Amino acid sequence: MRFCPPPRRLKVCGFLPVVLSLCALPQRAWAQSSPSVQKIDLSGSGHVRCKDSSGNLLQAVEMDATHTPVYATSAGIQGQNLTAGVTLHHTAGQQPFSGKAHFSVVFEYPDFPNANGQIPITVTPAEQNVTIAAGGTTNLTLTLGALPNQVRGGSLRILCNFKTPEGTDLHAQTEFLTFYVLYDAPTAPQENPWEGVLYEACWWARGENTHDGVAKKLTQGVFFYRFAYPDDGSPHWVGPGNPRPFRLADFLATSGYQSGNCVDVSHFLAICANAAGLEFEVAKYMDTSAPTFTTIALCLIGSDPFWTDTYGTRTWLRHQVCHPVGANSTYDACAAHQYDLSGSVYENPPAGWYLSSYWQFVPSYPKGLVALPYPSYPLTEATYTPGVL
Repeated sequence: MRFCPPPRRLKVCGFLPVVLSLCALPQRAWAQSSPSVQKIDLSGSGHVRCKDSSGNLLQAVEMDATHTPVYATSAGIQGQNLTAGVTLHHTAGQQPFSGKAHFSVVFEYPDFPNANGQIPITVTPAEQNVTIAAGGTTNLTLTLGALPNQVRGGSLRILCNFKTPEGTDLHAQTEFLTFYVLYDAPTAPQENPWEGVLYEACWWARGENTHDGVAKKLTQGVFFYRFAYPDDGSPHWVGPGNPRPFRLADFLATSGYQSGNCVDVSHFLAICANAAGLEFEVAKYMDTSAPTFTTIALCLIGSDPFWTDTYGTRTWLRHQVCHPVGANSTYDACAAHQYDLSGSVYENPPAGWYLSSYWQFVPSYPKGLVALPYPSYPLTEATYTPGVL
């Protein structure tokens, strides 16, 4: 299956055409045949096309020269329905096919350390009479849903079981199609979310179905991912300008730990959140009364927050974090705090913390976040120009 840990659309009320071929088989339940899946067209109304890890739009995908099915990535919003246009292609024999067609759908997702989990998706109508001319096609429209009420990455498959009046079984199915269940419709600049981003984000936020739950899991996911705070303290993945664009294509092309400071990390967290259906923006903060400030003891990204000797104070000019648009709750994947705002042991990056009127310039004080922000700004589409940044 395509979606497998370790980790690496959208408001779908649209159209998911699937082309299947029928093949006559001996009578046996759900025969494991290799049907010819000719095309999956994800460009119908209501779909938001994904981009691949290079930033290319994934459009309708035809079979390749070896007749191996090739699929575009798709996604839908948790708890909502899909509309599927199914084309049945009859190639067996010279006689028309006439009989009943029964459809079922399954969503499969990684569930380690257990085996993969499966969630059946209802189909309406689940069974109907069909007639297909020899060598011809028949088009059907099905409603699939509801999708699981939780963020997940996994695979979707449509299975068909046909029975002739004489009792002969015919079978066809799609191969597993990589599919992501999102919290809500992706937001700018991830209206066309990158598949490489969804792969990570839907793994980190798996099983969550609330805004705060998804946002917290994404913050932890980015913190424990593969950024490491650089010795020079400088950004390594943003370009010049205001706002400064994140080089997403370049970053996704790398592997292993990569240098990244608060600017890099907050940009990437916003990208993941917006792809999953949250609307995040980034904001800079500083101590307006002095050119620098000293933080409380922090565990910078790339270190283990569960070891006390990884915590230490830093002297910074400014700091950049994430907020949901229109809210003052803060998500900061750059550093873990040993204590939360109530003084309790936390040992994780701030997620859903509310801003107060102080910053961290009293190192002995066990709590704090940020004060007096620069104006926050959304990330722009120019952040993701393929081949440029």
